[in-house]
Amino acid sequence: MFIVLASSAGYNLRRCSSELAKNLVYWDTENCGIPIHVQHEKIRDNITSALRNVNLLGPVHIEAVGNPKELPRGAASHFDSSSSGINFTRILSGRRDASDLVIKSKILSWAEERHEIANLLLIGGDHGYGSVLKLLRSQGHNVLLAQIRDSSSLELLDLFPYINMIWEWKQLAQGGKPLTEQELAELIAIKKCKKKLTQLSAEVGMERAQVHERISIILHALTHLQKRKIFTTMQRIHQYIRLEDFEIENFLAIAIECGMVTKDDLSGLEVYLPKEELLIEFKKLMFPQGNKGVKKEMNLRRPSCKKNENFSKWYFEVCKRDMIEYFNISGCYVPRPLTMAIWEIMQIFFDAEMKKMKVVKNWNFPLFVPPGVLEKENEHIEGFAPEVGWVTKSIKSDLEVPIATHPTSETVVYTYFSKWVKGYRDLPLKLYQWCNADRWECNNPTPFIRSREFLWQEGHSAFATKAEADEELLQILELYRRIYEEFLAVPVVKGWKSEHEKFAGGLYTTSVETFIPNSGRGVQGATSNCYEINYEDEKGETATVWQNSWTYSTRTIGVMIMIHGDDKGLILPPKVAPLQVVVIAVPCKNANIQRIYDACTATASALCEAGIRAEEDLRDNYTPGWKYSDWEMKGVPLRIEIGPRDLKNDQVRTVRRDNGVKEDVPRGSLVEHVKELLEKIQKNMYEVAKQKLEACNQEVKTWDEFIKALNEKKFILAPWCDEKEVERDVKARTKGETGAAKTLCSPFDQPELPEGTLCFASGKPAKKWTYWGRSY
Repeated sequence: MFIVLASSAGYNLRRCSSELAKNLVYWDTENCGIPIHVQHEKIRDNITSALRNVNLLGPVHIEAVGNPKELPRGAASHFDSSSSGINFTRILSGRRDASDLVIKSKILSWAEERHEIANLLLIGGDHGYGSVLKLLRSQGHNVLLAQIRDSSSLELLDLFPYINMIWEWKQLAQGGKPLTEQELAELIAIKKCKKKLTQLSAEVGMERAQVHERISIILHALTHLQKRKIFTTMQRIHQYIRLEDFEIENFLAIAIECGMVTKDDLSGLEVYLPKEELLIEFKKLMFPQGNKGVKKEMNLRRPSCKKNENFSKWYFEVCKRDMIEYFNISGCYVPRPLTMAIWEIMQIFFDAEMKKMKVVKNWNFPLFVPPGVLEKENEHIEGFAPEVGWVTKSIKSDLEVPIATHPTSETVVYTYFSKWVKGYRDLPLKLYQWCNADRWECNNPTPFIRSREFLWQEGHSAFATKAEADEELLQILELYRRIYEEFLAVPVVKGWKSEHEKFAGGLYTTSVETFIPNSGRGVQGATSNCYEINYEDEKGETATVWQNSWTYSTRTIGVMIMIHGDDKGLILPPKVAPLQVVVIAVPCKNANIQRIYDACTATASALCEAGIRAEEDLRDNYTPGWKYSDWEMKGVPLRIEIGPRDLKNDQVRTVRRDNGVKEDVPRGSLVEHVKELLEKIQKNMYEVAKQKLEACNQEVKTWDEFIKALNEKKFILAPWCDEKEVERDVKARTKGETGAAKTLCSPFDQPELPEGTLCFASGKPAKKWTYWGRSY
């Protein structure tokens, strides 16, 4: 017997009699973790109690799926015990969202057996479960759902007809009641409005959260302008908001369409607005107190998660705030001024070093490459074939001969080298350039680390002897080490790449490698490659020109962010920080504010005159605390605060970004003290990063030790036989277990290899020590 209750919220609650209804619970612990203040030992009893409260009285069977490392301490071992009443399926680290696939597989397997009618409760996201839930409903089962309150998925709108009952996950975990009709109506309204806002956001090329943030700022500004009755034109409004890139008309149109504001609220405003499509529910939910609920200060956009909890999400959010803007082609990004300023500082250093080498000249070669040039270097281009983009048509017609965009410039440069080098008198020939590179095979793009288009420096040189080429190769590699260690404060390992990992077409490749502890992945920071190419000299005899190529890219900036950033955002090493010191005014009631502003300006000017990159922040529409947080997230190495008490005591307060240490400093000795502090910050950042790298280093000698270290995200040094087939075998064997591992480099500084040492993977005699790990 079924009891069917009609709901004014628009769905039916079908409840089975206790004799017939078995309660099957599928819990995705990855997307719905154990809420704070809920004991994991009580989860089963609480879920059972919640089901009993809505008269679902049958036996309860709970299947939990997830990564045990993401559960609170002791939870996984408790779930593994038979007494927990929960069947826990473990998912390996590094396989994000695999729990969804496992749960769907379990539900489908159960449904295929055509069981008696049951209640199936899914605890997780609603993304990707459409076909499964439809199948269950078609078989007559009741479908129940529990979600976290702030679930971003919009698929619930389409699944709504197939769901009988919905809980907020925290309430279910505490044994609470499902959503009421009113709460469900509000949830559906929010989902609909978010969907509408998402669609409109796509039209202006921004994320939903960014559009909402900008609308909030505009509405707040307009509220103030209306109260003061001082606005007359859109230009005046732009000036008031102080953000020229705001397309205010577009954002207000979106606000009206999504119900965040009505046209009547903006009466008197000289802005063209489209026909209203008001969603009043969204307005009430988003601004329950009207425009008064909008804060004066712009949302700081702090990282929404901790670095060590969700590293990938943290990294994307930190990059998005100040470093890049997303472009509407996957894998392409717009470098923001902070990124370009950091890149320019590294360019200045590198250009100066090139001038010291005298014969190295700055050139610029075309982006486009004809097919015939590519085909001349079969081995080289074979290694880059998947990454070559092709231009096949113009506006009016298809091109008779497609044109390639070069992933790297060897094939172009060496075509001209053959024209310019006619004999030994033309050697050595050394060129370098700053340019964009394009690589069109880009899975899982990551800002700075892996993208379709990026900025880089590339150099090419030709010598009469191998000894000269070898000498330059190591000289350039040392420059790259200095960029990482002396400027970016990132420790690296110099070494050789394996035959399998070397640059396509090269005789051998050297690199500087670094390691990201939070992700357990290595990053190739920069490379230098040696080529061996034959040509005919003026006598008609065959001689060998030894050619090098060497490069580093904006990947350096991504590595710096990953290594040094914290839960607040960026931390920039002083040597590459475009702004090394920010001076912030700290006014208070009854203080002489102008005197404080003058002191800030004078302090910043004195620092600039001493060669320190400094500026004052005198913005009066933000509180000092807001400005502290803003500059911390931008990563400025040192903050100086000046308030009435500081003026009285003829001092300032300094605050370090790397460790938060505060210090009161006499104004008379400030300049020299700041110079010393910046040096200490640079040194400390390098030492901290070095300690983290050393903590990740692990030497192994057996396959079991290797797998254990790989699972623990280690930078693995292992004895190796130096055979391609063994390296391929390691990659294949680890792909399914932990994500494919590969060689990173064989360090120049080789530890002693005792006689009789065997390769960790093949058991053959080892020839060298090599670093292994997963990589970007």
